[in-house]
Amino acid sequence: MKFSLIFLLLFIAGCSSGIPDHYLIELNTLDKPEAFRQIAQYNETVLKKADIVSSITFNFRGRSLSALGITELDTESNSFSVAALSPMGLTLFKLKKEKGKLISRYVMPKFGPEDMNKTADMIGQDIEHIYFNRTLKLPGLSFFLDKYGVTLHTRVDAGEYVYRFSGIPLKLIKKSMYENNRQIWSVDYYDYQKQADKEIPFKIFFKNYKYGYSIDIVTKEIKNERIQ
Repeated sequence: MKFSLIFLLLFIAGCSSGIPDHYLIELNTLDKPEAFRQIAQYNETVLKKADIVSSITFNFRGRSLSALGITELDTESNSFSVAALSPMGLTLFKLKKEKGKLISRYVMPKFGPEDMNKTADMIGQDIEHIYFNRTLKLPGLSFFLDKYGVTLHTRVDAGEYVYRFSGIPLKLIKKSMYENNRQIWSVDYYDYQKQADKEIPFKIFFKNYKYGYSIDIVTKEIKNERIQ
């Protein structure tokens, strides 16, 4: 696939960043039953439905593009809508997905319709990688406990998800996808904040190893009326 994405359209000079450090601490008293209890508790607090306003930075080949992101998220119904605006107010892309189906897409016209559709599909997939599948069912998963936290593996049709939990109490700090033992993408989660009785990471770093780009997301506001 030719990598002619929106990242090449309006880039300003900048330096792409590596994955930020999580500054892990040792969890000396953690055992498997307690780890399972804390992960189950984490599952109950994940914010699944919200309107999110964020600043987004796309990084590709040493250049970066900043944008304002507006996301309506409903992971329980497998639905979302997302729009990204440039600092000048130019719409870079808009997507809407309902019940697992992408029903509308727009990417700034530059290439042919086929390229725009492929770009839209990729953006939609990245949104799902970032915000969906942040909880998991514990029974039957491969489980590895170390002094800094827990790593869980689960097979999917396309490959294998790897979840990393750490902190006090345990929270999801990293989710990765592997295919044929090759890392395809990863999402790192930071700065969990409470919204009503739920929590969501306010800083997220997504990296696509296959196509060589990354996305920094910093949440600015969560609309309270859609918190669930």
